Amino acid sequence: QAASAVPSVTASAAAGAALNASLPQKLADPTVRRTQTPANAFVVLRADPANAALSDDDVWNLVAWAWLKDVRPETLARAETLYGRDCAACHGPDGKGKGPAGANLPGMSKMDPAMPKGPANFTDAGAMLAASDALLQGKLLRGGMGTGMPEFGSLYTDEELWAMIAYLRTFLFGK
Repeated sequence: QAASAVPSVTASAAAGAALNASLPQKLADPTVRRTQTPANAFVVLRADPANAALSDDDVWNLVAWAWLKDVRPETLARAETLYGRDCAACHGPDGKGKGPAGANLPGMSKMDPAMPKGPANFTDAGAMLAASDALLQGKLLRGGMGTGMPEFGSLYTDEELWAMIAYLRTFLFGK
């Protein structure tokens, strides 16, 4: 399922932080936030009267900040290394799902012909904004289940899993 609203430009965590806004508990707490989707966070923040004067782009900046505010730069750097080693061959270095090793993988089309063929495109705002971190964690833990994506649950520590998920968010949310 795709998000109904998407940013018109790349959302910026730094610009979101500069707004000095407060976040509701379900977005401020990283553990609780993992169960939320960025698309739902946008709806919640947009409906908050405290954000009435903000543009949609500013609200998306708040969403980006909510997702990346607790991630240290060294954590993202480690995840970028892991992505380059384990993911870029299929998903591409730019996250668009066009890596050479993934060109002939069935992707989700094997299970549903209406779904795109090949690896996930992490720059697809509609899809990524509709996915919670918990959903992405499940995909990393157990693999693509028939899509050609291996499971990484036995290769990554818990910290590395969450770092990778944060890194995947950077394809849509500027740091």
